[in-house]
Amino acid sequence: MVSVKPLLDALLGSSTEIVQELSSIYGAETIDYQKQRYALLLSKFLELYPQSSHPVVVRAPGRVNLIGEHTDYNGLPVMPMSINRDILVLASARLDHQVHLKNLDERFPDCQYEIAPQIPPFAKGEWGNYSKAGVQTILEYLASQAEFPQRLPGMNLLVSSDLPPSGGLSSSSALVVANALGTVHINQIQIEKALLADLLAKGERYVGTEGGGMDQAASLLGERGQALKIDFFPLRVKHVPLPTGYKVIVVNSLVKAEKTRAAMEAYNRRPRECRLIVALLNRALRTLKGEKWRIDRLADLNKLKLDDHQLQTAVDQALPPGCLGLGEISRKLETSVQQIEAEYLTTKEGGILSQPPQGFPLRQRYQHVLSEAKRVEEAALALENGQISRVGDLMFESHRSCAKDFEISCPELDNLVAIAREAGAVGARLTGAGFGGCVVALVQDSLVDRFTQIVKRRYFQEYLKTVHPEIASESWDLSDIILTCNATKGADRVF
Repeated sequence: MVSVKPLLDALLGSSTEIVQELSSIYGAETIDYQKQRYALLLSKFLELYPQSSHPVVVRAPGRVNLIGEHTDYNGLPVMPMSINRDILVLASARLDHQVHLKNLDERFPDCQYEIAPQIPPFAKGEWGNYSKAGVQTILEYLASQAEFPQRLPGMNLLVSSDLPPSGGLSSSSALVVANALGTVHINQIQIEKALLADLLAKGERYVGTEGGGMDQAASLLGERGQALKIDFFPLRVKHVPLPTGYKVIVVNSLVKAEKTRAAMEAYNRRPRECRLIVALLNRALRTLKGEKWRIDRLADLNKLKLDDHQLQTAVDQALPPGCLGLGEISRKLETSVQQIEAEYLTTKEGGILSQPPQGFPLRQRYQHVLSEAKRVEEAALALENGQISRVGDLMFESHRSCAKDFEISCPELDNLVAIAREAGAVGARLTGAGFGGCVVALVQDSLVDRFTQIVKRRYFQEYLKTVHPEIASESWDLSDIILTCNATKGADRVF
């Protein structure tokens, strides 16, 4: 296709080729909905940029994490799946170096920026930074290659999404992935998906969040009908079959997980706390075993081949029960508080993450990360062996650990997990970074309707109206709040 109009005409005419392509991605049961989505995107782009040629349509799915929360940046496994909700980006090249970024959702204002070796960010929290993060990552990759163009052409970018924003389904990472893919395909850049996932995991830090690599890998490397057990450093993906006879249902608590506001400090503090844990463990290991004993991240403990007694001795010495203040951490590491703040608590913007009022609960954080990694391994094995009730038990255990030890839950998520259990879910837990967002539940096919009705009544009509009357509504579209998710193919060019 050399312009948008022939592609739109083919879509509206139900071209066999296009229907087959969309069916291979989403399944035949939602083909009419997907045709409408793509037609709306193409029609709007044609209205905005009638002279554009050689358009590229890419998609990047969101993800739901079945189990394995805040383990990825510690080098430990996760088990997400890419879902049948995604970000679409229609891109075309410009003659200048400007990027004109628009969104079909009017809540997101138009943005413009220039492609340059170092793209300065917009103000913190602006959605256009996720586009810049994707483009900047590709620029830095090209700069590392032998043949690097001096300047890339600009782009017209139009975004469409059916992912709930701030819902814990990785809409932000999907936006980064989609913008990177648009840049890749407009400029005919060859790059493997696994490498791109690795690059974008680091590249998304452009926006100020400090996660691991799960979201980008899940979006890019997903497969239909499969969960992904992902290991890190280096990135490795194993596909795990999802159970037949069960549905993965995501319920949006409607409490937004706003990484751009107050929760960002709490979110960013978790990786920093894990770095402090590593530093304290290294000090204990050197004391107990000698100068050569050290780890770079918590996953490296597995490489040391310590027996249970040796490991427990190191943990007890490094991480006593309760909370540690900066003063005590300073004494243990034999360095100044100022040095600790500079090395472990300084943000990308130069601010310093504050010490919680009671200190850092590092023993609790350690307990969550290590036990959660074990739950991922056991859940993958249980899925392969068809032990679905065990998977459910592990999901409930994971939520308890996220809430009590890692403290990333909130009353609304706790209530929603309890209601999901009473409504017949085999397992349920918060999913995503936490502090709001969604719950994921595993529900037997025969109980889906009952589950939906109970959750609707108990959470949305009773609990939420009492606790959050300001967001309660009689006119909810449940299709955007209670989502039945299928595992889909990973991000790629569609047309």
